Parts: sequence; C-alpha cells; structure tokens
Amino acid sequence: MGRQILLEKQIDLLYFLPSAHAEILSTLLLELVLALTGLQATLSHTQAQTTPTAHEVLPIQQITETIGEPQSLPLTQGAIRTIIVAKAREMGVSELIALEIADKESRFNPLAVGDKHLICKKTGKRIRSRGIWQINSCAWPEVTDEIAFSVEKSTAWAMPKIKETPEIWSVYKLISKK
Repeated sequence: MGRQILLEKQIDLLYFLPSAHAEILSTLLLELVLALTGLQATLSHTQAQTTPTAHEVLPIQQITETIGEPQSLPLTQGAIRTIIVAKAREMGVSELIALEIADKESRFNPLAVGDKHLICKKTGKRIRSRGIWQINSCAWPEVTDEIAFSVEKSTAWAMPKIKETPEIWSVYKLISKK
C-alpha cells in the first residue's frame, strides 16, 4: 500500500515537469514499477490493461499506439479519489466521509463485488454489492451494473445519498465515531 501511494505522488509530479524531463522520468518510473511488480518490460495488451500504473507512466502517444484510447484504461486509486472529491465538492458532501466510505466499502476497487453469499428476501436471488460504493442489488434493484461499476456514475448516484442518509452504508457508523 505504501509503495502505491508513494508512486502515485511521484507520478503526480510528472505533470509539473517540462515534457522532456517528464518523459525520461516516466520511463524510469515504469521500469521501477515493472521491477517492483515482477512484470516483464514489454507489456502485452492484456497486461497493460490490468496494470494500474502503466498507463500513467507511459507517454500518451505510446499508450494509444499500444493499447488504444486512454479512456479504456483502468483508473488508479488516485484518479478514483480525485473523482470522489470533485463530486463531493460539487454536491456539498464531506469529502472525508465520502472517501472513508469508498475506502471501507471497496478499498476504491470499482470492480469489487461483495455479499454474494446473501439471499435477497424480496426476490429470493443472490445479493451482489457492487463497485466502489458496494451498491446492493437487493436494496437498490434499479441501479444497473453499468452504473454500479462505473466510478463516475456510481459516485454521482452515491453523493446525494451520502448527503441525506449516509447511514445506509453500514461503515458510516464506524466513520462517524472518529
């Protein structure tokens, strides 16, 4: 966890460097990431999509030539936090509470699925709590997987709920006692 946060902070610094320096530093950071994770220097299409830091370190031109448009790349934890903070500010929600809920519910994993062992009393079907907000399919059947697994869409869905009734997240009780 500590390495990831440190690496994200170092990557954030790339945006403030002149482009020539940033490209050299990004190459060095990519080599460091690859060395730390044991990946090989040449990333295949699949590896590049599943390596969260690779798309931030490679120059954009190389990304689009290698694996397609940047929008198709997975978001890093730092990018997810940025989306949550921006939407919280826009909606007048406590950034800290929103970040704490997402962290406790899914560790900022937009593909997280939990509660699969539970059965919905209303439908008799297995429950799935989905995405960074762990949106429960029994409690919120109108929320599609497309929304639940999208960081932007699920965050837009979650913010009014956090503002009005944050206790719908069981972890809120832990957060509010801090």
